[in-house]
Amino acid sequence: METASWVERRDSGAADAPPSAGRLPGVVFTMRYGDDVGLVWRTVAQHRDLTARSLQGVARSILAYPELTGNPAYLPHWARPAQADFYDYSPANRPRLAEFIRRHRIAVVVFMAAPATTVDLDFLRGLGLRTINTENGSQPPGLTQPFVKRAAKMLVRRVLGRQLHDLHVAHSRGQCDFLRSFAQVPQRRLRLVAEGIDTGHFLPGDRAEACARLDLDPGISWIMAAAQARPEKRVDQVIRAIDAARRRRPGLPVGFIFVGGGQMLADWRNLAAGLPNAADYRFVGAQSDLRPYYRAASLFVHGSLRETFGFVLAEAMASGLPAVATRTHGSADIVADGHTGRLVGTDDWDGFTAAVVDYLDHPDLRARHGQAGRHRCEQLFAIGRQAEAFAGLIRPLVPEEQAGKQRRGVARHPGANP
Repeated sequence: METASWVERRDSGAADAPPSAGRLPGVVFTMRYGDDVGLVWRTVAQHRDLTARSLQGVARSILAYPELTGNPAYLPHWARPAQADFYDYSPANRPRLAEFIRRHRIAVVVFMAAPATTVDLDFLRGLGLRTINTENGSQPPGLTQPFVKRAAKMLVRRVLGRQLHDLHVAHSRGQCDFLRSFAQVPQRRLRLVAEGIDTGHFLPGDRAEACARLDLDPGISWIMAAAQARPEKRVDQVIRAIDAARRRRPGLPVGFIFVGGGQMLADWRNLAAGLPNAADYRFVGAQSDLRPYYRAASLFVHGSLRETFGFVLAEAMASGLPAVATRTHGSADIVADGHTGRLVGTDDWDGFTAAVVDYLDHPDLRARHGQAGRHRCEQLFAIGRQAEAFAGLIRPLVPEEQAGKQRRGVARHPGANP
């Protein structure tokens, strides 16, 4: 049920609407989870909020959560928080959505990870809405499908123009190729804009101070991983690769830190407990602030089977860490192989181990690649720049007769079109 659908948040730093806001159409950014879900979704909310800043004078922006908890992970400044579930099209919720859309003059709905078959586009089209989907779902590279299924998708989407949002926004080149060839999304409906991270928040820092804060021995080279503890993150394989690296360099003091919580955490802890020097494998659970861990680490590793973007990879690199990662859709765009880190095949654990060993052997290489990674994130993944590029995709869908003379021109973004 919708509650406090247009919440005044002056105490939280939310900006007052401009005087002309009442005449402007609305853009709603839908969130899949309640407003207290943190880390990755906090970054997504910040990205939407900065996009709302870029849309000022063109549209009023709303962040719509299925639940407002009173304990938000992110306090918006330019978008207004609301409770409305745009992923629920049950008979009970449809009238609520229709009233929400009417009252706030919504013109554009921006979904996250909502394939056109999972939301009722006919219902939304009937209310005069345009829709955008950011493709936050992930797929493993090399996924195949039967010819008949591929042909059916081609007929429905490319010939008949059904099961499509007005725009599908990919976050990596690999994902863009996947949507075009596997999902059969037509080129005219497909755009590429990477996600962004706050490069002013994630910065290199004093390693000794971070180690002291976390009670870590600064004489140990700490290898860090961070993720939700789900099977596809494959931290068990990462642990085995690090154990293999330690065996190859028994004279080097090496430790492992995993930050994150979830269903696989107990299994991964038990695996590490059976290894030599088990005390040097640390599992610290979910953390609200990853910065001290990035600053205490010497190397970041990521062994995921699939990744849409890879926020933690970009955050680690912005913090000055080189990265060893499996070659997924997102990591292949974030990590510049041989320049800011190493990319290996998704099942090449020998290659993964060898890359870790190389960084352990060469502290100067770690420093060079860490500096290059910081520069790359500033140039390509700064959240304000990416939010402006995203806003440039939304502006053309806002009805011009409502936005009037306040409408801005479309911001072009290098590589925005696949």
